[in-house]
Amino acid sequence: MRTPIKKDGPDKQTEPEKKKAGRPPKEIDMALLKQLALMQCTDIEIAATLGVSHDTLNRRKQSDPAFLEILEYGKAHGRASLRRKQYAVALNGNVPMMIWLGKQYLGQRDKFEDERSNETDIKFVAEIPPEEPLGDWLKNYGQTGPDREFDA
Repeated sequence: MRTPIKKDGPDKQTEPEKKKAGRPPKEIDMALLKQLALMQCTDIEIAATLGVSHDTLNRRKQSDPAFLEILEYGKAHGRASLRRKQYAVALNGNVPMMIWLGKQYLGQRDKFEDERSNETDIKFVAEIPPEEPLGDWLKNYGQTGPDREFDA
């Protein structure tokens, strides 16, 4: 059955009100959203916990500024809280945490690469003389070191 066109006044006609298509928006617990974001849950984990699809979560982030703000606030504060705890642990003398934080924020590293890789490589070539008696070799080439003595 079709809804008739309403007349407002002598010559005014208005279209009937249209119903919205699709499902109504899923209610999301914003406090739970904030807690999940504080724990650094991924979007897929958040969507599963909230009982919505990953696509629904992404659409909500685009269409609802308050939703996106709570999500970003929770993630930012969660990272800051974790960083604060790691810093406190390092200051209490936890050496592995000190090393890890040094690598993350100070550019420290375990292995150092040879920065002279563009320089020409130097090669040493030694010729081994043909087999000759030791006495003859010492006469020709001298003793190999001050602390070594050879019997001729």
